[in-house]
Amino acid sequence: MAQALDRHPVPIDYDRRRRLFSPDSVHFDHIAYQALCRRHGWRMQAPVQIKRLHWHLARLLLGADPGAASRTPAGHLAFHYRLHPDLHELLRDQAAANLRAHGIDEPVTWDPPPDWITDPVLPPGPETIKRSQLAQHAADGPEPAELGRLLGLDDARLLLAIETFGTTAPQPRQQRPPAPGRRTPRQGALAPQSLQRLYQEQKLLQHQIAELAGCSINTVRQALDEAGIQIRTRRPVGHLEKTISRAWLEKEYPHKGRSSPDIARELGVGKNDVMRLVNKWGIPRHPTSQFTNPFASLDTELSPAMHAVSRTKNCVQRLRHLTVTSRHSTLQDAADELSVTWSTLKYQLKRIEETAGFTIIDIRRSRPLTITEDGRRFLDEAMHLLSLLDNRAA
Repeated sequence: MAQALDRHPVPIDYDRRRRLFSPDSVHFDHIAYQALCRRHGWRMQAPVQIKRLHWHLARLLLGADPGAASRTPAGHLAFHYRLHPDLHELLRDQAAANLRAHGIDEPVTWDPPPDWITDPVLPPGPETIKRSQLAQHAADGPEPAELGRLLGLDDARLLLAIETFGTTAPQPRQQRPPAPGRRTPRQGALAPQSLQRLYQEQKLLQHQIAELAGCSINTVRQALDEAGIQIRTRRPVGHLEKTISRAWLEKEYPHKGRSSPDIARELGVGKNDVMRLVNKWGIPRHPTSQFTNPFASLDTELSPAMHAVSRTKNCVQRLRHLTVTSRHSTLQDAADELSVTWSTLKYQLKRIEETAGFTIIDIRRSRPLTITEDGRRFLDEAMHLLSLLDNRAA
């Protein structure tokens, strides 16, 4: 296949797509997804399912599993196997929208002609089975592993067959609605005594209790109702404007680069209340190409280089990788500890150095790796900031 791709023109520039798209960088239209869920009467998917949809959207654009730095989500084959056709169509539309947003005029997917490959010893694939055969075996809703065994296909070729013929798994049976009333008492933060202490005595907001309990706000409201606790009336209009000033919000949001959820948690309000005030006061919003600063709430002065790096994608993870790399003599040793490839570390180091404006670790002329003078100051600052983040989380 590699030789065939060298000989023939290909309508898709996958190298460009690998530079542009990843599960974290693709744009997924949540409003369109919510409309689809309402149309079919589906429950909104949990965050882990949304993450899977992002991963499948990136996979559709890249023509393969996202790069080495990503990890394949658990159960992705079963998730893809039972994906509704309308959701398949939504993902294709979203893939086309991502391409248009970058001015790319290419088909979403492309299949090489069969005559490019003439090797007669290829393992069996979708071409060896019929759509009716796949549908017949899938009618009883077996798990993917069982279906693959019945058809004599491994996971990769079963996934290819599913993509070739479309979704064939039957829709799961609707679960019987639960009996009225709860059979299991609420526990933890949602227990009646805990709710009384958190909501009535400590005056926590519903979204703050939801974060403590690891559930949705609707679940908190239901637990409050079950405990007979009256929900507080909303704060009067204009309350937030009397609490903070325009100068303070301007300093925290655009200058420091804090996110609206981070500011909202500090003020005890919802992020929409913060953004409503940002729009009302005409405060510039974060550019779409710029990421929020994860160190902004630490009240620590950042060096110009660190301030620039803090507004880049995945900066905390990349800084953690950088500090680990600085302890090793080769990139490969650091990659082994982090369970990533050495090329991933090299790419991340290059991006950080380009943003910082100087070399941090010299990997071109020296063995073992050598930290520069500017790099040592930058690494000391990074380790200090990461330590503050970890302590605050603890």
